Amino acid sequence: MTWIHTISDIERDTGIAKDRLRVWERRYGFPEPQRDDTDERLYDDAQLFRLRLIKRLLDLGERAGRVVPMAVDELQRRVDNAVRPLTGRVLDEASDALLNDLVVMIKATDRKALHGRLMHLISERGISAVIERVIAPLGARVGEFWLSGQIAIYQEHLFTAVIRSVLIQAMEQLPLQSAAQPPLVLLATLGNERHEIGLLMAESMFAQAGCDRLSLGTSMPLNEAVAACLAVKPDIFALSFSGQNAPREVLSQLKQLRGMLPPATEVWVGGSAVALRLVTDIAVARAFTSASDIRSAIDVWRASH
Repeated sequence: MTWIHTISDIERDTGIAKDRLRVWERRYGFPEPQRDDTDERLYDDAQLFRLRLIKRLLDLGERAGRVVPMAVDELQRRVDNAVRPLTGRVLDEASDALLNDLVVMIKATDRKALHGRLMHLISERGISAVIERVIAPLGARVGEFWLSGQIAIYQEHLFTAVIRSVLIQAMEQLPLQSAAQPPLVLLATLGNERHEIGLLMAESMFAQAGCDRLSLGTSMPLNEAVAACLAVKPDIFALSFSGQNAPREVLSQLKQLRGMLPPATEVWVGGSAVALRLVTDIAVARAFTSASDIRSAIDVWRASH
């Protein structure tokens, strides 16, 4: 069945503002809505899918004038090329089968089964292994399925809620914060970054390593994040950036942040943002692409301090 979506539906689903959609319609000839009896714009599934691809590329730093006129096949190819290096690797058939089972639970909105399976995996393998080999690639797969319309927004939100609950519960089962050791790690996301899972995965890694830590949560204004650093005096300020962040914006924030923090506070960054591959100056920030890299870096930090 082809679903008909209003312009408000499109805005909620993709995050593309109504005014922007109207401008694209006039300037580029896309989208091409139909009109109902009250002259309301209506969009079909094919246009929604194409707009999701466009939004993904805009989040990765592409310009609207370049990507909005593109055919859907070219948009899909560009998204695949951009996302593939950032998604978690599935190492074998057993891992692929496990992810498929978890996706089935998400699609069935079986919160209890999903939570129980993930907690069982953590008890068997440990937080680090489950984050790197299960949760990260599962998140990438859920994102791909949402993009293609195979997973609805409410199912993606269910996934996020369960992962949040699992990671918090797993951290609570670790030794008490009062027994934590250096480095002291302050965690946050900046500005409009509301994706909490990347931040929780990072905090879980620091927690398993026995680090003293404090999370400020998501969407911290840059100046407030700096004020918190100056007050708390952490050894490491850890930030998470999802793929929705434009590279130029991420790099600009990191340079500003580095210039406002004491030299003794290291800046560590992780997540799926394309910009993290462009962070090459470790004096500005150290970028991590896997959970195991964080654990190794903590060992190195402790050895040098």
